Amino acid sequence: MTLRDSHSQDGAQHGGGIEVAVSRHFHMRLDYTYSNYDKYTLVVPPTPGGAANTYDNSYGSVRLGLSYQF
Repeated sequence: MTLRDSHSQDGAQHGGGIEVAVSRHFHMRLDYTYSNYDKYTLVVPPTPGGAANTYDNSYGSVRLGLSYQF
């Protein structure tokens, strides 16, 4: 069985972060991003009486970075 589904979703992404110098050449950064997209329902198998699953496309992510400045 092959399942293909392609569509666009509306949503938003928000975030912020901070970067600080830890030495003359090294900088460290930390940021947070929250993504919120529309929920969608997928019926498997795609026939009447199939099981319906609803997915919530909201998630947050935290990133930590280290950079070197020449």
